[in-house]
Amino acid sequence: MPMLKDLATIRAINLESLRVRLVGQSGAIMKLDFDLFSGGTPCLRELDLETIRLPLTSPIFCGLTRLRLAHARFAGNDENLAHQLLRVISVCPDLEELYLRAIYPKINAGEGSHLFRTLHLSLPCLRKFTLDQIKHPRVTRALLESIQFPPAVRVELASSIYDSYIPYIPNASLLDSLRVEWGYRRMKGWDRDGNELLVLNGSVDDLHHYQTPNVTRLSIELHRHARSCIEFLTTAIQHLPLLTHIWVTFCGHEAPHDIMSDLPNALARPTLRRVYLVDCHIRPAVLESVRSGLVDSQGPEGSLVALTLVDCVRIHDSATSVWLDPPPRSAFTLRGALRCQPDRENLPQDHYFPEHKDE
Repeated sequence: MPMLKDLATIRAINLESLRVRLVGQSGAIMKLDFDLFSGGTPCLRELDLETIRLPLTSPIFCGLTRLRLAHARFAGNDENLAHQLLRVISVCPDLEELYLRAIYPKINAGEGSHLFRTLHLSLPCLRKFTLDQIKHPRVTRALLESIQFPPAVRVELASSIYDSYIPYIPNASLLDSLRVEWGYRRMKGWDRDGNELLVLNGSVDDLHHYQTPNVTRLSIELHRHARSCIEFLTTAIQHLPLLTHIWVTFCGHEAPHDIMSDLPNALARPTLRRVYLVDCHIRPAVLESVRSGLVDSQGPEGSLVALTLVDCVRIHDSATSVWLDPPPRSAFTLRGALRCQPDRENLPQDHYFPEHKDE
């Protein structure tokens, strides 16, 4: 690659943004044994390298505000890689975005070889932090536990290793709303101001292992064939001591009677105030069973639980009017507005937490 080699001997004192990507060779990674621009990039603030392996000791990794590294293998083992990444972060104190995808060491030292000494790296300007398919827990742990994350940072974690490794979640105590998508194995979280703080792609089975003590709202998508969904829901909400509102969504599927019959017991929690059934093909007889079960599950000293239907077909006003006169212990409202949208990646928070217009 003579063009890249030419860049090793010149300086780029005014260069502010650089993106280098190897194209045309699927799966290939280019190793550079030289510094780009002889290390002379004093104004460089944004660096994006994909399928390019540049030594992390290069002076080009300094003073950056945006760093993206993808699909690269680095020398040494996973412990070396963790240390090198932390060194890069330490010389980029104004970093606003850090994106790492599918980067890995040549050698895996093994998780138990050494105890990693946690550092404390302050990144007050950080707004986006992404670890995507980083399959070495040592690297993930070093980054998540060494960086001091500001309150408004958006953290996105995606990896198949989360089936066996529970990552530390920064700012988990700030989460007020959680969305769990069982079929997609994805969890999202927002703070009280509606800022998206967390996107976790991988395993959501161990939600109770994450410390989210201040969550008041939970939206969960149940799979119509997954009996374990109810078991998961039962366990999850027991670890949400402040939970007051829960949305159970089905994406237009028929609500299985066995799952719905167990739903009231799964939702039994003294703090609960309102339950929403969203986009659910539910029959009136099954709905009546759920409603009465919610009343019974609260007990004589339980709080008033309101049941709201959002876009649930097969239900109309005449089927529910009998519940409203006289007013039961469990209030009931009906609303038809929300339908699942095809673009699941960019849905607003309100899509997951639809409320009645009078609330």
